[in-house]
Amino acid sequence: MAVWESVLLGAAGGGLVELLAVLGYVLAWQRARRTPGGRVRKSPPRMRSYVDVPAHLWVLAIRAPLGAFTAWLFAVTSQTSGPYAALAVGFAAPALLAQLGQFPQVTQALQDDAAAEPSPAVVPASAAKAEQSGQAAQPQEVERS
Repeated sequence: MAVWESVLLGAAGGGLVELLAVLGYVLAWQRARRTPGGRVRKSPPRMRSYVDVPAHLWVLAIRAPLGAFTAWLFAVTSQTSGPYAALAVGFAAPALLAQLGQFPQVTQALQDDAAAEPSPAVVPASAAKAEQSGQAAQPQEVERS
């Protein structure tokens, strides 16, 4: 299976999670519309009071790329081999990424990458003054903790 197929299926899995969430709210709305006897109430609640469309669209816009990214990550590292696995990885993307962040090796690698980035050099005031006066600054020993 190609990586791009995994990415699409991962995005579909992420979208499927949100679709199931919306389905739950629609079913709750359907139950609220009926009396215990099964008849439709005289003044049933509006669907809008159960389904928050803008919020669901935002969550969908986040979950689909998250599912696609997670499926891509698993596909390029040969962790998935079929369409069902790619769909499941996209579906479970938030939980998988949260668990992945719990591994000490991953946390250490991320911290090492952050520490390896060069920080801007800070020139001590004595070195700056010596440079301005044309003298070479004397190296100073720095304590490391």
